[in-house]
Amino acid sequence: MPDWQRKPPQQQQELLHPRRVRGGLRPISGILQPLKDGGHVNADDPEATTSRWGAHRLLRVIEQTAPGAVVREGLEYLTLGQVRKANFDPGVVSASIQGRQFKAYTTTLKIASFNEEQWGPVVTAMSDQAVHGAKLLAGELPPTVEEVFAAHNLRLVPNSAEEIVTECNCARPKPWCVHSVCLAYLLADRLADEPMSIFGLRGLPVDDLLDRLRQRRMVSASITGASPVYVQRAPEIVPPALDQSLASFYDAGPGLADLSTPLEPPAVTHPLLRRLGASPFTDSKFPLVGLLATCYDVVSERALKPATDTPAEELSDNNNSASS
Repeated sequence: MPDWQRKPPQQQQELLHPRRVRGGLRPISGILQPLKDGGHVNADDPEATTSRWGAHRLLRVIEQTAPGAVVREGLEYLTLGQVRKANFDPGVVSASIQGRQFKAYTTTLKIASFNEEQWGPVVTAMSDQAVHGAKLLAGELPPTVEEVFAAHNLRLVPNSAEEIVTECNCARPKPWCVHSVCLAYLLADRLADEPMSIFGLRGLPVDDLLDRLRQRRMVSASITGASPVYVQRAPEIVPPALDQSLASFYDAGPGLADLSTPLEPPAVTHPLLRRLGASPFTDSKFPLVGLLATCYDVVSERALKPATDTPAEELSDNNNSASS
């Protein structure tokens, strides 16, 4: 072979390792650290029962499906930042992943998205169940939400490799090559950092889901007589610079006296209990909702009493201390 066709020794050595990427995507949630240290997915991990349960499930799918050497190399690709860019769209996760060649590979993971006929009854069921609706509106993803999907023959988070279709233009064995494993780890890391993003992957953006839950809860509240909960929005105020307000930093200001903070009973009694619905503890020996309603009534009664009204028990304590 002529000398001009031979590759420099340094260039041949670089092909033994993936070409480094400047500014590549790396894990941010910390959920992959035990795997990087040589461990395995722990199903008993407390995080697996919190909002990160979806990420843990996907990690188990990767670890139980792809060959061990491919899993280790795919995780190394992600921790090294070999992912140049990634897109998370309904039903598809795609990325450009740099390997040993000059040109990055195009890798995709396809997970079936649900249509409106499938989403409709699921959203209705989640809204009707107070626990699920309240946690989802608070930004939490409870593991029990899968029970709602299972009742409609659906699954929110993939539980087997058959539910994930991998594609990559590399020459490595399929379906799970190093690049598809790397992308799957990136998806698991995203689900750990943003658990609610799984809804967007399944075809329903998170904002749309929350809006539909709020609307259904407000309609339900109007039917049952409960009052809707409104989100207070404070006006945008630009404060002066700190160095310009040092002299009056701890002053209340003239507007404090104009604040209106009346103590009034709600228009509808026990609005929170009405929104939460019946107690989930069906085998309880006492009516939990009734007990809470009584506690709320006592607290409200004491709060609404004028400040000049001294409770009888306090007068009795004061008299006893004076006589002693």
